[in-house]
Amino acid sequence: MLNEKEFFDRVYACWMGKNIGGTLGGPLEGRMELMDIKGYTQTFVSAVENDDLDLQLVNLHCVEQNGGRADVQLLSREWLDHVHFEFDEYGHALTNMRRGLGAPLSGHYNNFFTDCMGSPIRSEIWAVICAGMPDLAAYYAYHDASVDHAGGEGVYGEIFFAVLESLAFVETDKFKLIDAALSYLPKDSEVRLAVELLLDCYHKGLSWVEARQQIIDQFAGDNFTYAPVNIAFTLVGWLYEEGFTRQMLTTINCGYDTDCTVATLGSLLGILYGTSYLDSYWTEPLGENIVVSKPITGFDAPKTITELTQRSIEARKLVQAHYEQQADKSVYRIPYQAKVETYALPMGAFKHHDLKLELEYADGCPAFAPGEKKTLRIKVQNLQKIDQEIVLCPQVAGFTCTKAGLKLPAGEEKTAEIDFTAPEGKLPLYRGQLEIKRIINGVYWNSDFVPMTLLPSMDWRVELDGEKEAVALKENRIGLQNLSGKPEKSLKFKTILSLEDAGSAVLKLACKNPLTVRLDGKTIIDCAEETIVIPAYHRADPRKCAELNAAPGEHSLEIEIHDPAQFSELYFMVVSDDLYWAYRLDAVFA
Repeated sequence: MLNEKEFFDRVYACWMGKNIGGTLGGPLEGRMELMDIKGYTQTFVSAVENDDLDLQLVNLHCVEQNGGRADVQLLSREWLDHVHFEFDEYGHALTNMRRGLGAPLSGHYNNFFTDCMGSPIRSEIWAVICAGMPDLAAYYAYHDASVDHAGGEGVYGEIFFAVLESLAFVETDKFKLIDAALSYLPKDSEVRLAVELLLDCYHKGLSWVEARQQIIDQFAGDNFTYAPVNIAFTLVGWLYEEGFTRQMLTTINCGYDTDCTVATLGSLLGILYGTSYLDSYWTEPLGENIVVSKPITGFDAPKTITELTQRSIEARKLVQAHYEQQADKSVYRIPYQAKVETYALPMGAFKHHDLKLELEYADGCPAFAPGEKKTLRIKVQNLQKIDQEIVLCPQVAGFTCTKAGLKLPAGEEKTAEIDFTAPEGKLPLYRGQLEIKRIINGVYWNSDFVPMTLLPSMDWRVELDGEKEAVALKENRIGLQNLSGKPEKSLKFKTILSLEDAGSAVLKLACKNPLTVRLDGKTIIDCAEETIVIPAYHRADPRKCAELNAAPGEHSLEIEIHDPAQFSELYFMVVSDDLYWAYRLDAVFA
């Protein structure tokens, strides 16, 4: 490893590079054409806010607050306490967490952006605190990404960058670094395939413009934040150019999610070559200050690059101490289980846990149709040195639940199945808990409790070419696969929207088709244009959004799809300022 002075310089350059890239790329975010940018395009007096850095300050706080630990549960708690972003995957994951879903299911369920860039941009904190320790960097990156990208390419993107940057503290060869980082990804990962395509183009002698186009042709779609495309673009400037300015400008000119791509490249170049590599044109206008976005609140965030450098190096010491105390390093293996909630008991223990639980619904989904029966598989591992009997007792309001008992010898694990049957009536959500009773030597010893939240299905009456059918959805999307046939002449979705509270609720739809929406018979949306389908709270087309201005209670809702033969999918969102709105959808059949 580097000596203290050199390490400080590299970490400082990492964070300065992040600030430079975020400032350069921010105004150009979302431009998908080939550009010709020569430098900063905005006027500013110091650094500007950027979620790429904001969320890493939250991660740093988590590590500091928890003595070097940061798993998906601890990180999701940090989000609930300190993050109020509505952007893409952030907004959907926060909605799930605020409804009470446990991580990582909260990052996977009903989240349409798990393949996007919200987590690959958070890799540097793990690279710094795990400098030269790629396995550990991958572990922390996996848990961090699972908060809001569980099961998606965004997870692979953050692991890739965390490993790459961690190793960049001890290795400078570009191709060795990329190959090592790729080795942590599944062979069929689109992040891996996009990077391999870029390398193939480079070695064949194609220009960076030609390589960019091949990546777009094979991987790009309507959403400029798709991770495989942007991760490849991050590497374009590094591979094809020399010198900080030329490398940064080549990556920015690729376009797409520019504040992410060029910010990560700036960090990587800082780690590799230190502050002397950062041209003064880029550093002098920024100064030392860090500007934190207003939706990041409630803790003492670093105010300067120097403070962030010092605190992230101190956090590295905490992480190392925690790592060295673990005799069994296998606990740092990446499980890649997007739909499995994992708990180590007792909650909050630093090490030497008594039990480990893994909870997984048979269909991977926590939503239930009225009266639906579903199985929850619970794997329990006895980590104590004594035999135990475990009795699993779920208690969820309105649900009929079975119980299960397991006899667990010391060190062994077994799996039980518990059935949940939903009530016929519906609430916006069902809160409860799983009690884990421990019986030792035939005597009741104590109980641990894991919170549980179950959700109702979203039920619609579909009128397809005059035929009526019922559809119970497990998430906020209805597509052709949910219908009995392909519409030709007419398509309507009808339901009862039940609002729990009065307030500033907004209906937001994402659908390519022109459509008309009526609430209690009154037209609230009438859009005659086709629109791009990007179901983000802040990116839903305003022509397909409306303030509900409705009192608590039940309201009839009808969505009429125009040009139904071209219909593919509809996303339905009801949100308020806090990203959560208590509502349910109940189809009524006349």
